[in-house]
Amino acid sequence: MATRLAPHLVYTNSPYHRPLTDRDLFIVQDYVRVKSDNTQGPSDESWFYTYNHDVDHPYFAPRSGFVRAKMKYQGLVGVSGGGGKTRLTWMVNMDFGGSVPSSFMNAMIMNLMVFPVSVVERTKRYLREK
Repeated sequence: MATRLAPHLVYTNSPYHRPLTDRDLFIVQDYVRVKSDNTQGPSDESWFYTYNHDVDHPYFAPRSGFVRAKMKYQGLVGVSGGGGKTRLTWMVNMDFGGSVPSSFMNAMIMNLMVFPVSVVERTKRYLREK
């Protein structure tokens, strides 16, 4: 049984210090939670996934003074495990835009690895409220 939250549009912008130009990002986010229906055995496994990608829309055209970053494909899969633990797999394919060296971008992405933890915390809060 899958529970799908309505996909939503997200616009964010991030200020950076010189020599980097400020970046903005416009993406579609989709969240789905899946729970086993127990028809194939005694499993009560549940998992969730997200899928995000950039989108072009005239209302959210790139703004003056910003470089538009592109989220080609980004996703997160969480699988419930024993002892209240969850295994997360995060996939990212992003174009930071401009003339940023790929070594800088790779280091920045590695520092963003705490992002999945915030998704899990928001999901826990959401499920408690339901």
